[in-house]
Amino acid sequence: MDQSPQTHLNQQTSLHPWVWLILLVAVAAVYAGAMQGGFYLDDYVAIENNRVVCDLGLSWKLALISDRGPVNLSLAINYAVGQLDPFGYRLVNVVVHWLNGVLLYLLLVKALTCPKVGYARNRAVGLAMCASLIWVLHPLGSQPVLYVCQRAEMMMAGFSIACLYAMVRSDQSAKNQRSWQVVTALCCALALLCKMVAFTLPIIGVLFDRLLLASSWKELWRRRKWMHAGMFASWLLLQRFGFYNMFSTGVNKESIGASMSGMIRPFEYLTVQSGIILHYLKLSVWPHVLIFDYGWPPPESFGQYAVAFGVLAVLFCLTVFGVIRSVRWAILPMAFFLILAPTSSLMPIADLAVEHRMYLPLVCVCVGLTLLLGRLCHRYFRLTVILLLAVSVILGLRTMVRVQDYRSSLTLWRSVLDAVPNAPRARLHYAQALFDANRVDQAIEQYHIGIEHHPDDSRFYHNLGELYLKLGQLSQARPLLEKALTLMDQDPVYWFNLAKLDRLEGRIDQALHGYEQTLKLQPDHVGALSDMADILAMKGHWDEALQRLDQAQQLAPNQGMLQINRANILLRAGRPESALAAANKAVVMMPYHPAALNGLASAYAANGQWANARDVFIKLLKQSPNNVGNIQRLAWLLATCPDPNVRDGQQALSLAKQFLQMTGPENPIAWDTLAAALAQNGQYDQAVKAIDQGIAKLKAAGREQLVESYTQRRKSYEHDKPYHLAP
Repeated sequence: MDQSPQTHLNQQTSLHPWVWLILLVAVAAVYAGAMQGGFYLDDYVAIENNRVVCDLGLSWKLALISDRGPVNLSLAINYAVGQLDPFGYRLVNVVVHWLNGVLLYLLLVKALTCPKVGYARNRAVGLAMCASLIWVLHPLGSQPVLYVCQRAEMMMAGFSIACLYAMVRSDQSAKNQRSWQVVTALCCALALLCKMVAFTLPIIGVLFDRLLLASSWKELWRRRKWMHAGMFASWLLLQRFGFYNMFSTGVNKESIGASMSGMIRPFEYLTVQSGIILHYLKLSVWPHVLIFDYGWPPPESFGQYAVAFGVLAVLFCLTVFGVIRSVRWAILPMAFFLILAPTSSLMPIADLAVEHRMYLPLVCVCVGLTLLLGRLCHRYFRLTVILLLAVSVILGLRTMVRVQDYRSSLTLWRSVLDAVPNAPRARLHYAQALFDANRVDQAIEQYHIGIEHHPDDSRFYHNLGELYLKLGQLSQARPLLEKALTLMDQDPVYWFNLAKLDRLEGRIDQALHGYEQTLKLQPDHVGALSDMADILAMKGHWDEALQRLDQAQQLAPNQGMLQINRANILLRAGRPESALAAANKAVVMMPYHPAALNGLASAYAANGQWANARDVFIKLLKQSPNNVGNIQRLAWLLATCPDPNVRDGQQALSLAKQFLQMTGPENPIAWDTLAAALAQNGQYDQAVKAIDQGIAKLKAAGREQLVESYTQRRKSYEHDKPYHLAP
């Protein structure tokens, strides 16, 4: 190993500004295309549907006392600045990745030039720069950068690296030793707050100290016992955040993934992880095919991964032997194993293989291979640096290609299916992406392919049924939704969508039963509570309906649609004053939403505030001038309002004619509106002819229940009287 004089090692090591810039330019160039991507998979749960992220004040209060608190705070700041625009979230992820690269560079320079390691400063700077550059540009580390919710992985890694950096500084700085030790313990706790998988960091810290800094265990204890005690004290957070529940069956913690302990035993999980870890190592060296969602199947038998288990067991034993023998660089493979231990050893997690788990362990691989090459070619240092820079360029180009996969949901899930054609979850999401892109026929085709390959997978039947439900093709939706329920009757979403279908088809009692089943399985299902309130209102059970809405609003206090629903139910219940208060709250929450404005206008009308109702309808029409509903509602109000100061026959007639032209002569409502406007202008004969057209269209459409109200208005026109609403 290249030694340098002790006096040289004691010099203050500073970060060269050009290294910062090289890392910045490299990361910016490679990840420039990442800014155009969107949200994927768990991003919606972690951001859009996360009440902590949507409330900056709440996220600030919980930042240091809740699982992933610092991560949620950073996401909440993004939300406060740009709402749900993915650009800001992705930009922050890229910046965090760059900062992690800078931290790694700082750590490596300090560690390589410490007395026990003894690299010359120029060699340490060169190798540290190359290792950091290779790591930040490596495609295997790209998933946390491109997958917004995995910012947790990056922040955990950043605080872990900062923890070790502060530890080295505490060893080299006699003046500020205590301060750096406090920083070390704080960074350890922050890493754990970002993601609980950092619980092995205190162990890594002890081994890092002993192998690279302290000359003996006695010296470690004498100089830094309180620092390490502080690091291990961070384990108290594990109990607070329910980490030990990972050992329980059926736990579904957001921060650790769904438990699979009921599906796969711990030892079976360890055997399959042996093969997965070797796969990770292969990707570290040759990142050819990268997959966003592996869908790695559980092992069929121990023999399937026996060879991989044996190889990994040998590697682990050699690593332990190296640690026992105080081999300095045994810290790299040991840290690799310890970082992966929480997710890749004995605690079953639903997703067997995901690439973001390799974000921090990849540091060990990149640094290890860089130092190995530097050692093998120590006489040709410049050539070594050139070779390592060339490797980083190649890796960067591969990452640029990988970034393109994240341009949209379509490209991302298509890339998964290209690699794993029979991956069911990927096909489900690809079909949904096609539907969102208005490629409905292709989406339906993908669902049918999924049903053909996975006939017992209820998700394909349900999602295809839900698609038909959205298209209004109810007869095609029903058998699919019912089939999904026969395969899986414990999914609240299945019950909810079947209840929606029953409601649309007028099967009120069946719909009510479906919503009850939904709430039985998921008591906090806001949609079921809201829809159930509507059905109870149809039955005239006003107080019970409002009680359901109260429950929904407690769960989702910022959801404006619930306030709109409350206003509509109160109007139907004959409580206009309460309805107006609810409608005003809805408009405050959703100032430009058509449903909120319509509800407010209706509430004004119910309270006899006709001028206010007119003004809101005019605002709606200006907001959406081609919306036929807005045109009809304003025309009807101007023609039939009981307040003469609000009525405007000429404008009503103009709008009524426009409505008829836009909807066509087969629409009975258009003829009814035109008749009211004609009568308001004194054109009673034409009004009678128009209302007769409306009655004929009603009878042709089989809507006999409305004929009586049309006939009553016709009698008014026959007696040369306009039709006006009751005051």
